[in-house]
Amino acid sequence: MILLLSGLALAESWCAYPLEAHEWGVRLRGSAADPAPPWAQQRPPLQRAPADPVRDLPADNGLRELPVLYLYAPDGRSGDVPIAVEVGFGGGEATAWYPQVDVLRSPAEVLRRGAEHQRWVATLAAGGRPDTGDPTAQLAWESLRGGASPAVDLPRLAAGDVRTTLRSPAQALWLHQGDSAERFLFYEGVTPEPDALTLERGPTWAPGYLHWILRNTSPWPVYDVMVVEGDAVFFAPLIPPGAIAGFVHGATVDRDPVSLLRGRLVDQEQPAPSPAWRMDRDECVMMRDPAVPTRQSEGHRLYQDEVDALLALWGDRLLGGPGARIIYRESPALLDAVMPLAIYSDMAHDPHLRRTGLVLWTGLDLRGGP
Repeated sequence: MILLLSGLALAESWCAYPLEAHEWGVRLRGSAADPAPPWAQQRPPLQRAPADPVRDLPADNGLRELPVLYLYAPDGRSGDVPIAVEVGFGGGEATAWYPQVDVLRSPAEVLRRGAEHQRWVATLAAGGRPDTGDPTAQLAWESLRGGASPAVDLPRLAAGDVRTTLRSPAQALWLHQGDSAERFLFYEGVTPEPDALTLERGPTWAPGYLHWILRNTSPWPVYDVMVVEGDAVFFAPLIPPGAIAGFVHGATVDRDPVSLLRGRLVDQEQPAPSPAWRMDRDECVMMRDPAVPTRQSEGHRLYQDEVDALLALWGDRLLGGPGARIIYRESPALLDAVMPLAIYSDMAHDPHLRRTGLVLWTGLDLRGGP
């Protein structure tokens, strides 16, 4: 019994720490895309980063606007956290990113490497260790180091620079690359999937009774659908594929759509990351291989600070101003399919991924025709 307990304690001491990755972004529909921020990168890197890719570390032997990615790790491990990230755009094209990537691939190159991608996926599915990262990822940061504080002097930001807001989640890791550090990764790109919702007059539509139908024509569910015009708010928590949701314009009133949206996005059970983490024998992850990424999201819920940052940058456009607009949240499974994201770390950290993708549909006339 003494030997058994000693062995158990030793095993628990090597449980991988969770590495939480949270992504959010907004896709515009019905209006022109915003220009990339002036600090974004849009040209290929000059040279490959000198550091070794994270996936080569030893294994444990026991137009989507402003998508940003935050990473969190609990206290307890000494030193920085090795991190690598790959992003694809499902046959579309990356348009801007920050900081500078180590790898940039064109859509033509991605198309040529489709067969390599299938072999890579098959290797992962079979429990093998691939020799490379995803050959069809358009953007790749191969050797980031995540730390609790910036290890370099940060340049002073001008008034109004959105990076001030994007840095506000106070417990997110600082991601170091060479002599630069940032609290987030940023990437934009064009993805070719059609819009999920169509808007049409309902069968009882008449002047003075403006009955509308939202129809989900995609193979993916859509969530948290809000139709907003002034104080009038229609809300549907879910529209499954092929299903419809009907509303009468102006018939439902909610004077606080911000609280409604916040309540759908914030993780109510854990609204902030916990700096402490206690190893749980039932949830112990061992035998972590840095060459095998996390590619499937586990949900969409974000921390309070992240939702605050999202609403600080997008709240007025999402929920305020004149005219009607429709907001809905895309399925995390759709995001995994059309904008694949892969996150790597060392054997001591186990990545977990959550993704929130909002769609903003503007330019609507709900008093007349669709």
